[in-house]
Amino acid sequence: MALYMFPGSTWAQAALHLAHARWLVIKHFLMWVSRHTGVPVVVLAAIAIVLGWRLWRRSARFVVEVGVVLALLLFLSKIGLLKF
Repeated sequence: MALYMFPGSTWAQAALHLAHARWLVIKHFLMWVSRHTGVPVVVLAAIAIVLGWRLWRRSARFVVEVGVVLALLLFLSKIGLLKF
């Protein structure tokens, strides 16, 4: 089924275009670094994937912690124990 048949498809098409553009930038950057350092692209891609995964995992944990604290603060202010 074509993507343009869904409501809001312009947003979806823009998101796909942006994702593709980012992929091309990353791909060309890895190729450039490989060319100038002599390190194979596969090794650089593996390093980028592992670093990206670790950064995502840490940032996701941070977002969860902030969400828990925010929920606690909102709950305490709702029951009247905390006033801003």
